Order: sequence, then C-alpha cells, then structure tokens
Amino acid sequence: MSKFFKGIILGTVILALAGCGVQQAEEQSTVENTTESSENVEVEDEKITLQNITPEQLQNFTGFEADYKAYMEGNSTSIRYLKNADDEYIYEKTIYVYPSTGEDSSALYIYESSGEIIDAKIDEFVGSISTEGEDADYVFYTYSSMLEKQPTEESLGYNGEQRLAFETDLKDNFIGQPLYKLHEKLEIYVPVYSYEKIGETKKLNTYMIVSEVGYTASTDVNVIYNEEGTILDIYLDDTYGPGKKDPLKVLDSN
Repeated sequence: MSKFFKGIILGTVILALAGCGVQQAEEQSTVENTTESSENVEVEDEKITLQNITPEQLQNFTGFEADYKAYMEGNSTSIRYLKNADDEYIYEKTIYVYPSTGEDSSALYIYESSGEIIDAKIDEFVGSISTEGEDADYVFYTYSSMLEKQPTEESLGYNGEQRLAFETDLKDNFIGQPLYKLHEKLEIYVPVYSYEKIGETKKLNTYMIVSEVGYTASTDVNVIYNEEGTILDIYLDDTYGPGKKDPLKVLDSN
C-alpha cells in the first residue's frame, strides 16, 4: 500500500485514539519597526494553513458572518483529489468539510492546495460532492467522525482467527444484494473511508471491525458496489499493516 494512504489511515486512527478532531489554532506574528516611527509596522505575509487560519480570514473567503470557531470544533470530512502518475497516487487538493453543530444542514468547506488554504464557503453537505469538471482521477473521502461508531468484534461475533470463514459468509450472503443490507448486518450506514474513480460507476467503501486490542489491530470490511447500490465484491483486510491492499488499485482491477 502506498505511503500516502498509510499516512492518512494511521493519522485518522491516531486522532480517534486521542479522542479529538482537527482543532483551530490561531497564530499572530508581528515585526517591530526599527525606525523611530512606531506607526510604521510591517507584518510579514504568512501562508494560510488549516492550523493557523483565523475566523476573520474565513469570513473574507466566504463573505458571510458566522461562528467559524464552532464549525471547526467538530469533526471534519476530508475529501482528497488524486491523480495516477505511473501507479503512484499524487495528491492534488483537499476539501475539509465541517458540518454545523446547530440544527441547520449547513457546512463549512475549506479548500487546501499544496498545503495552503485557497478558498472557503458555507453550503449544504449531504455526505458527498459532485466531481464534475475536476482535473483528477480519484476522489477519496475520510469520514473521521464515523471511526468511533464502527462495529466491534464482540458486537459482530467476529474472531480474527476465522477471518476467511467470515469473509466467505459475507460474500455468500451479500454479493448481488443492496448495500443497505450489509449496513443492517454491520449496524453502521456510513463508512470510515470511501473511494471513487472519477468518470466510472464503481465505488469502494471501507468499514471497520474494531478490535479489543486497538484500532490498528482491527479488520477492514471493503465493499465494491455500483451506482445502483448493488454489492459487486467484498474482501477483508488489515486496518493497518505492510500487507494492506491499496484500495485504489483494487478498484482499478475490478
């Protein structure tokens, strides 16, 4: 599996273990005037990042007054666009989506490219976005808020020593069935990760069976399905490890 996906997956696991989401940190830098006039103070331009962006900067991007601190206190969904360059997946840009903590369905979208925030907006979010017109080959979703809601080994009666039998049972019972049927089995309706090849109809969702030992020892349930929501294939894999399959390569081969 590529270093890119290992880093993303391990990073998501670490966030869950720490019990935190992405938090806003405000930084201010000033340069003292070396002349006699105290009025002429120059402030060096600083790259705007997810770690140092301020509510004032977000308001300038969106054009709206809002409680931006409240938005960013919650868990975000990250949406990453990638290109395939000689079987290496190259990061293009990321959109961080922070749902409102209130009763409305609005969300704060923050657009990042090359490590710098380039735009932001407030709009509705229904769990995915349109990829029309995007100059990328793949889109990769990380639903970080879903990690702690995944089923446990105990709740599913899962034993890692019998993984092959469990996988065979899932294949026999759910391939050709609607995706929601598997959701009922897992008692979860939103995956931790979702992968899509832009311009094609097949997608891959990754759900997790959480181990009593810890997240990194857990098992992934990977599901390939079509635009009608019909399951085409299911395979189990380690959540993290050197032998983990690259989901985009699996999606390419199906």
